Amino acid sequence: MAQVKQCLRQYRPENEIDDFGMYDAATKLYKQFIYDIRKFPLKIRKGYTYENGWKQSRTYNGNRLHYGIDIMSDTNESGKIEVISMTDGIVENVGWNETGGYRVGIRSPGGAYFYYAHLDDYPSHLQKGDRIDAGDLLGMMGDTGYGTEGTRGKFPVHLHIGIAVKTKDQVEFWINPYALLKYTEDK
Repeated sequence: MAQVKQCLRQYRPENEIDDFGMYDAATKLYKQFIYDIRKFPLKIRKGYTYENGWKQSRTYNGNRLHYGIDIMSDTNESGKIEVISMTDGIVENVGWNETGGYRVGIRSPGGAYFYYAHLDDYPSHLQKGDRIDAGDLLGMMGDTGYGTEGTRGKFPVHLHIGIAVKTKDQVEFWINPYALLKYTEDK
């Protein structure tokens, strides 16, 4: 950390770094997930596409922003692509969410929350409180959500991946996972 602060001093006087607190705030935020991420969320390395759709508009349940990245199946076949955990952690949520369909939420050791949504089926092999290792199977990519439990086919088959951290002012502050997906894609 001292090296990063020293590098910042070359471009900003010390009092500016301290006045804005940007370095310390960014360090606290990134420490919640950056050391925990070890895997891309799909077991395969082909048959999918994704782009940076962060904060695009959505209309289900009213106008809202998209706080995640969608990894799309090239074949649009539900139940064919394995979704794995990007990190070690503890299962905090499992089951149905009206918007996200069948989903799993994992709290990483650093404190970030990793949200995997639109799975093909209820992940019955997982329970709240289970310990997960990076690379463990969470479920299969699907097209569930946007309705009561079991609703399918309202959109193409994909995985929605979201990452939330805690900030000084918010318990759940969603960050854009696009760069993290690019970084882990070849791992």
